[in-house]
Amino acid sequence: MEPQIKKPEFTDNDLHGIIEAVLQKYERNLPRGIKVKRYFAEDISSIKCDQAQLNAAFSNLVENALEAMGSKGVLTIRTAVVEKIIDKSVKRYVEIKFEDTGKGMSEQELANLFKPFESNKPGGTGLGLVITRSIIEQHQDQIKIESKEGIGTVVTVLLSTKR
Repeated sequence: MEPQIKKPEFTDNDLHGIIEAVLQKYERNLPRGIKVKRYFAEDISSIKCDQAQLNAAFSNLVENALEAMGSKGVLTIRTAVVEKIIDKSVKRYVEIKFEDTGKGMSEQELANLFKPFESNKPGGTGLGLVITRSIIEQHQDQIKIESKEGIGTVVTVLLSTKR
């Protein structure tokens, strides 16, 4: 039973502004050992999206990364315009990568990531990534998570440039 996310209301938004607002929420209270790095592509101006929904999705991804790192590590956010071949045509996307140097996840943890009510966190509801994926999918976009135990996790979000 996945949570129902309302249909996105697409408006022109500054993607980097959305990411910055999310990061500023957390940066005020970061432990000294945590660093946040940004590598924002200059060729991304605005994107049609639901700002509130992406804010919620990105907040969850940043929060998960920070929790995985504890008191020491690096969170890197990268944006780029990429082209992917999908259904025999080339489509342009804005790619956002959230890379952390946290504890990483096992294959079993990765397999259960998007299962509702499955959580590795004490007191976790197991709904954060389920909601995040639902938001991204409601935007008709994609999310992919790669992780290695002891190394870290990379979450890649692809947002369509055409709406």
